[in-house]
This record gives sequence, C-alpha cells and structure tokens, in this order.
Amino acid sequence: MIPRLAERLRHAGPRWRDLGLTLLVQLASTMPFVLPEQPGGSPKSWPAYAVTLAGALPLI
Repeated sequence: MIPRLAERLRHAGPRWRDLGLTLLVQLASTMPFVLPEQPGGSPKSWPAYAVTLAGALPLI
C-alpha cells in the first residue's frame, strides 16, 4: 500500500501537493482544539480556531 501511495504522490500535480501540505498544517494546528484540555490551561474559542484556519489558507 505504501509504495502505491508514494508512486501516486510522485505523479501528483503541484496543486495537489500544496493542498496536502495545507491539510497537514491545518491538522497540526487543530490538535490543541481536539485534545483534552489540561487543568489550568487557557480555554479554546472559535475565534482562535478561525485564526489557525486563516493561517493555513495562504498555503493553498
């Protein structure tokens, strides 16, 4: 399965690669909003999530 995926990625166009990179960055930025909050941590808000989304969009 991994060799087929690697082959498909090699032949993917630059737009698909950029989209994949953007999705990975957004996934990494979203992790603090998905994982359970630690005691004493700051509360997460929708505006803060919107900022992370706005930060990833220019990568497209």
